[in-house]
Amino acid sequence: MLALALQYVLVVQLQVLPFPQAVAFSDDPVVWFQSYLMPWIVLATGYACLYARLTRANVIDTLAENFMRTARSKGLSPALTMRRHALRPALTPIATIFGMDFAALLGGALITETVFGLNGVGKMAAESIAKNDQPVIMAVTLLAAFFVVVGNVLVDLVYTRLDPRVRITTP
Repeated sequence: MLALALQYVLVVQLQVLPFPQAVAFSDDPVVWFQSYLMPWIVLATGYACLYARLTRANVIDTLAENFMRTARSKGLSPALTMRRHALRPALTPIATIFGMDFAALLGGALITETVFGLNGVGKMAAESIAKNDQPVIMAVTLLAAFFVVVGNVLVDLVYTRLDPRVRITTP
């Protein structure tokens, strides 16, 4: 719905952006950027709303913890207390959600590429499903599984940075 509204407002009414089309970056970087700006906005908007709500809820929960009271009683500035002591523990659930969303972007790209008429893995998957082209469907599924694994590995690595109690051990 957002994709169609953006197309109507930015392309038809205001004529600020061209209608999205497949342009190679090497041909014209400016037109390439303008063509992909709306799809990027559409894909990012839903995720940004989710992450903002989750971060807010997690920070509110973290602010009620005993260690936050201790940090404030030490005389640390509110900004430092928020950044070091409240935000880091609140980001661990966000990192988990990001790991799964990393793979889900492929599914979102399928719809976005179809709506905007852009060539990509998502549009290829949609066309393959319509044609019942099994090898391509399996390849896209394997690609999505690969991104799930990569997302989980990235989450594990980010956990070690966010929470000092988490360490990577090798058997």
